[in-house]
Amino acid sequence: MKKNGGKANKFFAKLRQIYRRLIATETKPEKYFTDNAHLSNNKGDQPTGSKAITPSRLVIKGFVLAFLFTIIILGSLAWYTWRSNRHLKALETKHFKLLELSGQIIYLDEVLTMSAQMAAHSGESKWEKRYRKSEPQLDKAIKEVIELSPEKFMREAISRTDAANIKLVAMENRAFDLIRQEKDKEAMDLLHSREYQKQKQIYSEGITEIANEIGNREKNRLTKEQQIAFTTIIFLIIAMPLVAFIWLAALLILRRYIAERKRTEFTLRMSEQCFSAIADHSYFWEIWVNPTGRPVWTNPAVQRLTGYSIKELMAMSDFPEPLIYEQDRQRMDKAFNLALEGNMGNEVQFRLIRKDGVIIWAEASWKPIYDKENAFIGYRASIRDITDRKRAEQEVMETQERFSDFFKNAPIGFHIFGPDQIIVDINDAELEMIGYSRDEIVGKKTWAELIIPEERQQFKEHWYNIISKGQVKNLEYTLVHKDGHYINIILNASSRFDKNGNLINTRGSVLNITERKRSEQEIERIFNTTGYMICVANMEGYFKRINSSFEQTLGYSTKELLKKPFFEFIHPDDVEKTKAVIAEKLSRGVQVIGFENRYRCKDGSYKWLSWTSRPIVEEGVMYAIAYDITARKEAEQATYKLNKELEAKNKELESILYAASHDLKSPLVNIQGFGYELSKNYDLIRSALSSRTKVNNIDKAVNIALNEDIPNALDFISASSVKMDSLLSGLLDYCRLGTAVMNIRNIDMNTMMTDVSGNMEYQIKEANAEVDIEPLLPCLGDPAQISRVFTNLLTNALKFLDDSRPGKIRIYGKSQNSHSIYCVEDNGIGIAPEHHEEIFEIFYQLEPEKRTGDGLGLTIVKRIIDRHNGRIWIESEKGKGSKIFVSLPNA
Repeated sequence: MKKNGGKANKFFAKLRQIYRRLIATETKPEKYFTDNAHLSNNKGDQPTGSKAITPSRLVIKGFVLAFLFTIIILGSLAWYTWRSNRHLKALETKHFKLLELSGQIIYLDEVLTMSAQMAAHSGESKWEKRYRKSEPQLDKAIKEVIELSPEKFMREAISRTDAANIKLVAMENRAFDLIRQEKDKEAMDLLHSREYQKQKQIYSEGITEIANEIGNREKNRLTKEQQIAFTTIIFLIIAMPLVAFIWLAALLILRRYIAERKRTEFTLRMSEQCFSAIADHSYFWEIWVNPTGRPVWTNPAVQRLTGYSIKELMAMSDFPEPLIYEQDRQRMDKAFNLALEGNMGNEVQFRLIRKDGVIIWAEASWKPIYDKENAFIGYRASIRDITDRKRAEQEVMETQERFSDFFKNAPIGFHIFGPDQIIVDINDAELEMIGYSRDEIVGKKTWAELIIPEERQQFKEHWYNIISKGQVKNLEYTLVHKDGHYINIILNASSRFDKNGNLINTRGSVLNITERKRSEQEIERIFNTTGYMICVANMEGYFKRINSSFEQTLGYSTKELLKKPFFEFIHPDDVEKTKAVIAEKLSRGVQVIGFENRYRCKDGSYKWLSWTSRPIVEEGVMYAIAYDITARKEAEQATYKLNKELEAKNKELESILYAASHDLKSPLVNIQGFGYELSKNYDLIRSALSSRTKVNNIDKAVNIALNEDIPNALDFISASSVKMDSLLSGLLDYCRLGTAVMNIRNIDMNTMMTDVSGNMEYQIKEANAEVDIEPLLPCLGDPAQISRVFTNLLTNALKFLDDSRPGKIRIYGKSQNSHSIYCVEDNGIGIAPEHHEEIFEIFYQLEPEKRTGDGLGLTIVKRIIDRHNGRIWIESEKGKGSKIFVSLPNA
C-alpha cells in the first residue's frame, strides 16, 4: 500500500508540474483579506463559506479523472477477457464431464439389464455378482449428473429416469430371487414382461433426453461465451480511440481553462469592487470577526445602527460586550462562542445599546468563513434593526390579548359555530347565562339544542340567511337554562368564509333581554293601569294606540279616538300651534316637553292637557304622555290675578319709597345750609378775634369750642349729609330701575365701549392703567342701561387695581347658546370665593375702610342684567385679579 501510495503521489506531482508549465502566466491567488486587515479601505470580502476548491485543483482533478477513466476501461477489458477465458474453460470441462457421465450411465444400464437377463437364462451366479458391482456405479453417475446440472428441467428428467431405474432394479432383484429359487422361467418372463419393457423404455428415453439436453445447453453456453469474447475484442478495438479522444479533450479543456482563468481574474476584481460598493451602502450592519473574537472589517451601517464609527468599533477592546443589553449578554455570549466554533446562526434576536444609551432591538445572522485550506478564519455577521418590527409584534400581541380578553370577559355572550353548527368556542358570560360548563358545550352542542323546540325551524331559516347574506341582526330567541328556566335573548351574528367561499365559522353575540322583557310587560301593565294618558301617534295626526286614561279623561271610546284625526278633538284656537310643534320639532326628532293645548270632551267641555312627546323619526311615530292640568290652569289664572294685584302693590311701595327718598332730601338741604352758615359765622368770629388785642377774661373753654369742637361738628354734619345724600340718591336710582321703560334694540358693543372708555379717559389715566378692548359681538338691550353696566364694571375694575403692579384691564367676548358673553378682566386685588355672591348685595362694600363708595355699583349692574334676562357672575381669587362675566341675548 505504501509503495502504491508513493507512486500515486509522484504521479500527481508530475501532473502539477505539467499544469504549471501550461499556465506560466497565471497569477498566484491573493492571500485572504485578513492578511491585510490593517488596511482601512474596506475593499470587500474574499469568497467565504465551506471548503473552497482552487481552479488549479480542478484542472488536476480533471486529469486524474481522465487517467482513472483510462485505467478503468483498460482494466475492465483485461479483467473481462480473463474471466471469459476462464469461464469458457470451465464450461468445456463441465461439458466433457457430462458427456462422459451420460455415456457411462447408458453403458451401466445395459450392463445391469444384460446381467439380469443372462442370470435368468444361464442360472450362473457370476452374472448376479456383476450386477451387484455395476449397480452402485450407476447410482453414483446419476448423482454426479444432478450436481453438475441443477437446472429444474434436468432435475425433472433425472427424477423420472431415477424412478424408472428404481423399478427396474426392483424387478431385476426379484428375478434374481426367482433364479435362486430355481424358477428361471418365471424370472425370464418377469424380465421380458410388458411392465419391465415399459420402465426400460422410460429409462432409455430419460437417459437420451438428459444427454441431448446437456449437449444442447452446454453447446449454447459455449457459443455465448465465444460471442462475448468476440464482443470484448471488438469493444477493446473501439475503446482505445475513445481513450485517446478523452485525453485530447482534456488537453483542449485545459487550454480553454487558461483563457477562462484570465477572464475570471478580471471578473473577480470587478466583483470585489461591486462587493465594496454593496457592503458600504448596505442598510444592514455587516461585520467580519476573526477567530479571537476581534472585528476585522465592518461596513458604514454600523454608525447608523450603533452610533459608533468604524474606527471606534474596531478599537473596542471588549467587543461586543458594550453593545449587548445586560440581560441578554449571557445568552449572546453563548451564541457568539458557537459562532467562533464554526457554527451558523440565523435570526438571533437581542437588545443592543447604542452609543447614546438608547436601547433598540436587533437581529443577527452569521456563518463561518474558511480559507482555501478549509481552515476556520472567523465568521461574518449581518445585523439589522428590528425595533419597529418588535414594537409591531408587541402591538399585535397586545391587540390579540385585548381581543381575547374582550371575548372572554365581555359582559354579553359571544360564541363561534363551526360549519356543522356545533359550538366551537363560547365566552364565560354566555356560559353563565345558560348555566353550562365549557366542557358540556364546546364541541358537543348546537344552537338548536339550546333553544326552545318551537324556535328550531326559525333557526334553520336564520342559518340559511347567515350563510347567504353574511349576517343576521336583532334576532330574538328563547334559550333554555340548564335548570330549565327560560332566557330571552337577542342574537346578532356574522359569517366568515375562506377564499374559495367555503364557510369557516360564524360569530355571534348574545344579549340577555329577559329583564327587558319583564320590563316591557311591566310597562304594558303600567300603560294600561296608569292614570296618565299614554299614546302612540303618527306624524299625520292619528292615534295608533291609546290607553284607558283617554276614555276616562275625555269620555270618548278608544274606537272613536282612533277613528278620527286627533286635530278634530283639539280646541280650534290650539290646532295651528299643535300642527306647528309637530312640523317644526317632532318631525325633526326634537323632543317636546310641557306642550299645552285643549282637548274637547264628549260632553262638549274642554280640558287642558300638558304633553311630553318623544319622536322616532325613522318609524314616523311619536310616543307621548299627557295629564289633565285643567285644575292647575284655573289655579294659575287665580295666581295671575293675585300677581297682578301684588305688582300693583309693589308699584305703590316703590312710589312710597320714591317719595320718602325725595322728602328726605329737604332736611339734608337744611343741614347743609345751616352747616354752611355756622362755618361762615365761625370764620367771621375767628377773624374778629384775631384782629383785636386778646382779652384776658375770654374763657379757655370758649377758645376750645371755637377752635376744635365747632369745626369738628361742622365737618361731621357736612360729611354725614353728603353720605346720606349719596345713599338716598343711590337708593332712589335703584328703585327707578325697576320702573324705567327699557328701549330694547341691537347694540353695537364696539361703539358703546369706545364711548365708555372715552368718557372715563381721565380716571384711566389717573389710575395709570392699560385698558385693552377686543372686538365684541352685538347684543340686544337698552343702550343707556347697558352703557351704565359697563361704566360701573370699568369703574369697579379701576377702583380695585393692585398698587403693587401696573394695572391692566381687558374686555373681550364670545358667542354661546344664543347669548353674547362679555368679560371685564383685571389684574387687581381679586376677590376671595366666599365673597363672590355678597358683592352683588345692596350696600355691600369690599374693604370699606380703604375704598370709597356706597356699595350700590354691582347691585345696580345685577338689577339691569336681570331685567334683560341676562346673567352676571364672577371668577376670582384673592390677589390674582378678577373676571366679571355678563351674558346678554344675541342681537
